Amino acid sequence: MRIPLKEVSTSHIQKNPISLHVPGHKGLVKGFLPNAFASILPYDLTEVTGLDDLHAPSGAILEAERLLAETYGADQSFFLVNGSTVGNLAMILATLGRGDQVLVQRNCHKSITNGLALVDANPIYFTDIKIDTSIIMDAVVKFPRIKAVILTYPDYEGFTYDIRAIIEFAHSVGIVVLVDEAHGAHFVLGKPFPISAVEAGADIVVQSAHKTLPAMTMASFLHVKEQNIDPIRVKLYLTMLQSSSPSYLLMLSLDCARAYIADFSSEDVAYTIDQSNRFVTDLNENEEITAFQSNDPLKILVQSRSVTGFQLQKLLEAQAVFTELADEKRVLMILPLLKWGQPFSFIEIIESIKRATDQIRQDGETLEKAKGEAVTVPLSPRVLSELALSFSEMDKLAGKFVSFTSAIGGISSETITPYPPGVPLVLRGEIIQPNTVAELEKLVESGWHFHGGERLTEKQIQVYNI
Repeated sequence: MRIPLKEVSTSHIQKNPISLHVPGHKGLVKGFLPNAFASILPYDLTEVTGLDDLHAPSGAILEAERLLAETYGADQSFFLVNGSTVGNLAMILATLGRGDQVLVQRNCHKSITNGLALVDANPIYFTDIKIDTSIIMDAVVKFPRIKAVILTYPDYEGFTYDIRAIIEFAHSVGIVVLVDEAHGAHFVLGKPFPISAVEAGADIVVQSAHKTLPAMTMASFLHVKEQNIDPIRVKLYLTMLQSSSPSYLLMLSLDCARAYIADFSSEDVAYTIDQSNRFVTDLNENEEITAFQSNDPLKILVQSRSVTGFQLQKLLEAQAVFTELADEKRVLMILPLLKWGQPFSFIEIIESIKRATDQIRQDGETLEKAKGEAVTVPLSPRVLSELALSFSEMDKLAGKFVSFTSAIGGISSETITPYPPGVPLVLRGEIIQPNTVAELEKLVESGWHFHGGERLTEKQIQVYNI
């Protein structure tokens, strides 16, 4: 239960040091920072003697990362202070090169697509209606030069699949497996949580520790199995991509989060699961809603019988209950990992939801409005597809906006993603199909929210001027 960074940071602060180094706040409250920062700023340190260096660790940080690897069963593990985004970029840069074919889920995080663009790889996309080994089998037949597969596990809502079988098959045909496990840092606890990607044998795994562990926002982990991966290359790109002034607050929170998970007992797991189960049971006593767990017991999905997920979220926010996300059907709640006996605001949440649903019953206009708003974004059947242009070719071309009708058959110069669910309907560099335009038109008319698509409301798409 060593917490090396906490130990050396606390020891340094106990010396009542006079700071003649960065950061400029000098461990004191300055300017317009809230007074509550007073207890935190002394820990916002830099690479002074005794506190080690993230980019060349030899002391407390090195020990902390070794304890992290031991906890997760990796050969080497690294602290990330620029979020899982920097981990995804580094794992791609360390394993892929120009023109390398790589199998990728279409609903991958945008940092994955950005990483593929940086190396000018050749992505083969598939839609994730059902993820199993047959995806790899089909892909290998059609694209025999595939070098890697990049998986998103679990998805945002906590749903999983048999990742071990996929990894075993991929390895049997010489394909390395990279996993964006942003929402699964707690899977290391074992059942009833899903298996962790590290335990399942993935070659590189990136986790957002801050999503489900008690770590600060942007604090993440990267784990490497050395059989197929050179950790020196991973470290090289992490050094290039991460800040040369890494936050000691983030690193300290990572060290403490690792210790928290390492100290989590089977009794703690049982207590967390029991609290989650009780919470779902209590939610379902409200006749207006239906609640259930995904494959991850920390992820609770709540659906109203009368209003959309967007409207339910707004009603809850009026009660000062803020959920993770909403779509046209439901809202997503993420519960904390609780140690035995640790309290959480379950009763207050139940009471707030009751007030919100009472308002639904009293508001006839809300009910009528909701009936006309439910529009579904369908997922296409699984299709293996390549881009029509390489990333390097796209970089040399200019785009132009054309009408929806004129865009059919053209090559999109923008990625357009209905959000939620966050699965791109149009990818930059792919040929725009008639059914895609029809779907876009339908969603735009319904007032759907998009990432990308600067002129969708004008019914225009940007295509490459070829």
